[in-house]
Amino acid sequence: PPKARKDAPPSATRSSPAPPNAIPKMPIRRAPPLNRAMERLAIPDKERECVRSRPPERKPLSPFMYGTRLLILGVGIGAIAGTWLSVLDPAGRDLALQRSAANSAPVVQTQAAETSHSLAQNSWTLAQFGGTNLSGFALKSELKPLKNSLGAIARQYANLSPGIFLIDLDTGAYVDLNGTQTYAAASTIKLPILVAFFQDVDAGKIRLEEMLVMKPEHIATGAGDLQYQPAGTQYSALDVATKMMTISDNTATNMLIERLGGAEALNQRFRSWGLKITTLNNPLPDIEGTNLTSPQELAQIMAIVNRGDWVQGRSRDRILDIMGRTETAPLLKSGLGPGARLANKTGTLGVLLADMGLVDTPTGKHYAIAVMVKREFGDPTAEELIYQVSRAAYQHFSVPSATPPTPILEQAPLPSPNRPEGLPVEPAEATANRR
Repeated sequence: PPKARKDAPPSATRSSPAPPNAIPKMPIRRAPPLNRAMERLAIPDKERECVRSRPPERKPLSPFMYGTRLLILGVGIGAIAGTWLSVLDPAGRDLALQRSAANSAPVVQTQAAETSHSLAQNSWTLAQFGGTNLSGFALKSELKPLKNSLGAIARQYANLSPGIFLIDLDTGAYVDLNGTQTYAAASTIKLPILVAFFQDVDAGKIRLEEMLVMKPEHIATGAGDLQYQPAGTQYSALDVATKMMTISDNTATNMLIERLGGAEALNQRFRSWGLKITTLNNPLPDIEGTNLTSPQELAQIMAIVNRGDWVQGRSRDRILDIMGRTETAPLLKSGLGPGARLANKTGTLGVLLADMGLVDTPTGKHYAIAVMVKREFGDPTAEELIYQVSRAAYQHFSVPSATPPTPILEQAPLPSPNRPEGLPVEPAEATANRR
């Protein structure tokens, strides 16, 4: 009950009796002051001010933390955007995969260098065709005197369209007369097929003694004697490769094409070497001339094989040995002198005649040469043109002094006394030419 006031009269401190109907008054309890409530909660003085006032402002982020958060946000947005773009643009995704594979290629090549085959495969990517570098073999400058001589020869055959490419393997000098033009390959396509075969031999993918079965779809008319054997006959891989080159056997060629994975796989291999024109489009005999190459690429293949850049030394020796035993028409061979050695491969169609190979002279010079001639169907003057080109090149490299030989054929071409009369058409395509 409330205390009596000090100034109240004594009578006032006494309680007077309440009326009978009066409602008793309940004492009013007031909430303790805020400060007293905080004391009961043991809240420090500094925090009391926070309770009474608004929450304090956040401390600003440092520039480092702000940049870090922005970076994380940017990476997340980029990942999401990249995912959507890869879904909406498959071509871009494929391009990214190709770039990734290209970036990882040096690592793969370094690991592959542990084996000699892989060393050869590394050099495939180093070969730069159509430029001034040939797998480390610099093509320096043109042999102007020899080019003039060969140009004079070509001009005397107005009815023919020759392409010539020659490389001096000692100095890197070269001759280019329409050498980069595209020609029907005919049987010269068998050279890159042979190189691919021995690459797989070096890699252990093919054994020389393994037996290959001649299937009905392999049998081809034209050159070779395998076409006369029954389907199902088996031959060793080395025998098949040898027949493909020495007697230009078309059936043997088709057997090797299948064993090497088919035309598309071989074309991819050719591109990996750096060849831009050489393409296998159809099996042999390819009378229509759909398989393609150029004199420059054929000469460069011979130069690189001779250096042993694409195959191991033993396989290189086998390639040159096989090509040194060809039994086809002596086109380049007819223009060489005594003591010269030739490893070559001819190609014959009704509208094309070609020969390419590696020449070693008695004076120690060696050069790669490829001559391809477009002609009217069966025109025999193409044979004479190749003979004269071979003769002029051989004379140039057989002269002991640096003085170039006098250009020949300033007058009408004369047959060589060592050249057989009635030069035969390459047996490889003789049947195909009689259509």
